[in-house]
Amino acid sequence: MEDFEIISADEVESTPRGRKPNPETLKLAQALANVKVGQAVLVKSMTVDLKDQNVKTEKARIGSAIRTAANIAGRNVKIHWSASGVPQVVITK
Repeated sequence: MEDFEIISADEVESTPRGRKPNPETLKLAQALANVKVGQAVLVKSMTVDLKDQNVKTEKARIGSAIRTAANIAGRNVKIHWSASGVPQVVITK
């Protein structure tokens, strides 16, 4: 057991991952912070081409950016996709 050391959970150190959001995510975070609960934001700049071969990957990538922006803004959101591929972000809290 020389490779491992057992410590108390109170002694665990954590550091942030060090990733910074891109300017588009920060701009979206500002928009989400100014929207009232029950309203939605159409994020036209993050539209996905639904005929693209990697549509699922693109939706996941964009959804992640939207959730990051919501965390920065301190908001809870639900993401819905329109038939044309535009993410619609509903503020729930």
